[in-house]
Order: sequence, then structure tokens, then C-alpha cells
Amino acid sequence: MIQTTDRGKLDALCKLIDEENPYLAMIFCRTKLRASKLNKELAERGYSTDELHGDLTQAKREQVMKRFREAKIQPLVATDIAARGLDVEGITHVFNYDIPHDAESYIHRIGRTGRAGQTGKAFTFAAPRDAYFLELIERGIKMTLSKQGARRAETAAQGAGAARGRGGDAARGAGAQARGRGGDAARGAGAQARGRGGDTARGAGAQTRGHGGDAPEAQARRHAGAAATRREARVRRRADAVATQREARARRHADAAATQREARARRHADAAATQREAQARRRADAAATRREAQARRRADAAVTQPEARARRHAGAAVTQPEARARRHAGAAVTQPEARARRHAGAAATRREAQARRHAGAVATQREARAGAGAAQAAAGDGAAVNWSSTLYLV
Repeated sequence: MIQTTDRGKLDALCKLIDEENPYLAMIFCRTKLRASKLNKELAERGYSTDELHGDLTQAKREQVMKRFREAKIQPLVATDIAARGLDVEGITHVFNYDIPHDAESYIHRIGRTGRAGQTGKAFTFAAPRDAYFLELIERGIKMTLSKQGARRAETAAQGAGAARGRGGDAARGAGAQARGRGGDAARGAGAQARGRGGDTARGAGAQTRGHGGDAPEAQARRHAGAAATRREARVRRRADAVATQREARARRHADAAATQREARARRHADAAATQREAQARRRADAAATRREAQARRRADAAVTQPEARARRHAGAAVTQPEARARRHAGAAVTQPEARARRHAGAAATRREAQARRHAGAVATQREARAGAGAAQAAAGDGAAVNWSSTLYLV
């Protein structure tokens, strides 16, 4: 836990990043606005960073995570959305820029590092006003967080200057630098060598004896170079481990995909074979059913056709004489009636014709008589006129 203030938090974070030189690191902020602002400030200071929070689209999130997994960006500034369900191998450092408000969030945040048996570091920046949340976290995890000042990264230079001012006490200068870089005592050089897998405290003493005549500055440079070399080796080891894990994961995914494809192909082949067999059985059953139905229809027809023919013959033998008798009886009844109707019709027609002829003759005679009378009257009138004329002339 790094004790600092809100105003000095950014400088403390940058100094800690420069000192730790993390391979992959995540920096957690409490809000999306804080994450965006911190990302811009780190980018202005020359760090290759990016941000991950809830305002990003899904495509942008995937793009950021892809770049982070490929180590194209080292510090990733994120909100708590990235603390849950995020699985990225090779994260070496976690920085709680804003202290979480409960132990569960703290556990989820720092759980992003030290995965799969690897080691990792988690740093939490706390201002004086964060004491309540710090107490909640310590009660929740049942541990007390080790507290360090925000200016511990400057202690190495201060230790070297103090050694020069005193006349160059090499052991004290080396011890001061060791405290500045790792927080150990002067004899921590041997412990640091043991922690890294190197020699024991005896090797550290031999190294001190071999260089006992050097100046404190040269010894400080050697320690700094050795620390840088160890950091580079650690980064390379972690990069190799991450690459190996990625290759193994890629092989597992490829093997699983091939197995799934083979299983799917087998399932498809079995399903196709089963469908073909079922279709063949259905066709065979349908053909057998049709043949049986045709055979039954033929058998029924062979039995029923003679019976039907016999019934038709018997019915014809019975009904034909009856029909003939009915026709004769009907003819015997209807012929006299038809003859009587014909005679009656002819007599009526003759009477009507005679009546029309008599009526026509009477009318003709009347017209002739009328015409003769009119002619006689006209002739009589002419004779009288002529007689009068004759008398007048005389």
C-alpha cells in the first residue's frame, strides 16, 4: 500500500511504473471518467496505454484486449468491469489507482495477476481520506497491508548522496540503495540474490570483497545494472512462459476444434446413413403395402365380378319380360286414346275450316251486293242530270 495524496498520486504511479518496469500491468480506477482522464495523462507522459470501461463498444473492447494480450500496450487503465471475468495471462502488476470500497472488489482486482502458478505484485494508492476503506479491506482479507511512502523511489539517489557526503562508506551506500530499490536492509543484497535464484549471502559477501575498493557510485551503477539485467531476464522468462502458454492453448484449441469437427462429421455421417436406411425401409414397406393392396383388389374382383354378372343376368331375365308386358299394356291403353284424340282434333279442325269458309263467302256476297247497289244508284243519278240538261237546251 502506497501512502500518498490525491495531488501526488499520478507522480507516484509514474515513478513506480518506471521502477518496477512491468511486463503487463493493469491500473484500476473507480469511475469511467477517472479512467479516461488517467489514460490521457499517462499518454501525455509517453506511456503506451489504453482504457477499458463500460462506455466502449464491444468491438472496441475486443480490440483493446487483443492489443493488451499481444503486449502492444503495457499499462491498461480500466474500471471494475475488467476485474471480473477477465482472463489474461502474463499480467505481472496491478495498480489500484483508486482504492476499492470493499474487500471483494480488492480481491477481484488483484486476482488479475499471479495466475496459473506465476508471481505478481499489487500496489494500492491510498490518501489519508481512504483510511476507512483501507480498514474495511484489511478486515475483509484478514491481513494488514504493508505501508510505504510515496517517495520511496527517490531513496536510492538520496542514499548515494549521503554516502558521498560522509566520505564514501561503500557498505552503507549499497545498503541505502538496496533499501531504495526493494525496501530491504544492507544485508538484503544477499537475500535478494537468494530470492532471484542466484547465490547465497556468501556470494554477496564475495562480490562486496571483490569490489570493496570501488567508489559508491560505481557500486550503485553495478547494482542498478544487475537489477536491470534481472528485470530483463524476468521479463523474458515471463514473455517466454506467456508465449509457451499461448502456444499450448492454441494447440489445445486446435486439437479440440479438430476433435469437434471429426465428431460432427461422424454425427452427420451416422445421421445421413440412418436417414438413408429409414427411407429405404419406408420405401420397401410402401411397395409391399401397395402390392398387398393390389393383390387383395384383384382377388376381390375375381370373386365379385362373376357374382355381379350373375346378378345382372338374373335381374335382366326377371325385368325384361315385365318391361315388355308393361310396354304392351301401355300401348294397348294409349293407342285407342291417341286415335280418339286424333279423330277429335281432325273433326274440330274441319269444323273450324268450314266455319271460316262460310263466313268468308257470306262476307264476299255482302260486299258484292253492296257494290252492285252503289253502281245502280250512280247510274240512275247520271240519267236524271242528262235529262235536265237536255230540257234546258231546248
